[in-house]
Amino acid sequence: SITGRLNYWTQYIIETGKTYSSFATTASAAKINLKASAIDIGLRYFFPTSVAPTVYAEYAAGSGDNDATGSATSTGGGSTAGNDQRFISFGGMSLGYAMAPQLININVLKFGASVKPFGWSHSRVWSDIVFQPTFYSYKKDKASGATSDPVATQASSKLGSEFDVTIAWRLSSDLKYQFKWGRFSPGAAYPSA
Repeated sequence: SITGRLNYWTQYIIETGKTYSSFATTASAAKINLKASAIDIGLRYFFPTSVAPTVYAEYAAGSGDNDATGSATSTGGGSTAGNDQRFISFGGMSLGYAMAPQLININVLKFGASVKPFGWSHSRVWSDIVFQPTFYSYKKDKASGATSDPVATQASSKLGSEFDVTIAWRLSSDLKYQFKWGRFSPGAAYPSA
């Protein structure tokens, strides 16, 4: 926490070692270098009012590889040039409800806010309703590289954008309702329909 109301987070991950080349399914598969990275940086500001508004911004990125073949989400289908740069994530991040990408060959900008519209109410049932809109912008790290979405096959860095809405309602101490909605708008990295 920078101040009592401004929080920040940062995380940088490096993956190094050896993996198999794109010929891993044949007897001639060679071990190649693996050097990948990911980052997650964010800020969240809390306003001290009864409706508890917050605003936040986050940047997350996972490295990609231009000449990797096959799936971006498996260790098979590595680089054809001998240096695999695909970040293979081993955890999950909330990067949108509709696209829901993994942190592989992607740069994500996330902007959002939340508010308790009935936070002024003396009834906990009403005061615990939270409304949270979030906007995402997605770009490939390497334009011709694969992402976690096998449909994004075009050599363009423009993956698209998404708008999400969450409404969370705590009805009692052990019962919570969540409504989640997301709309993804694909970019030039997707073939036109």
